[in-house]
Amino acid sequence: MKPGGYDPGAIKTRESLNSERESVLAQMKILQGPETQADPQVKAKYDELVKKEAEITRRLGEIRGGFQNKNAMVDVELTLPEDPQVAQWVAEVAAPTQPPLAPTLPAPGPP
Repeated sequence: MKPGGYDPGAIKTRESLNSERESVLAQMKILQGPETQADPQVKAKYDELVKKEAEITRRLGEIRGGFQNKNAMVDVELTLPEDPQVAQWVAEVAAPTQPPLAPTLPAPGPP
């Protein structure tokens, strides 16, 4: 999570940039392919879209805050019953692993 806290402006900016990025990616998808890339004008437009998508992604990475979550500390209730499936998974992961068996080759026989 990025620092910054709740910021309605950042939320709107992020939504706008994500929408714009989806549009650019859709246009890029249409222009992809060796058939369309052979046309110099199409290739130039595609390259322009690639740069635009990179810029949008960069701007999205710079946005701080805007998250609509609330942080809270919650006590762990130790009297809750243990989930048997989770206990099995933990046991499987914690169990010692055995090295893989060496491959066996068939015994040489007459040709």
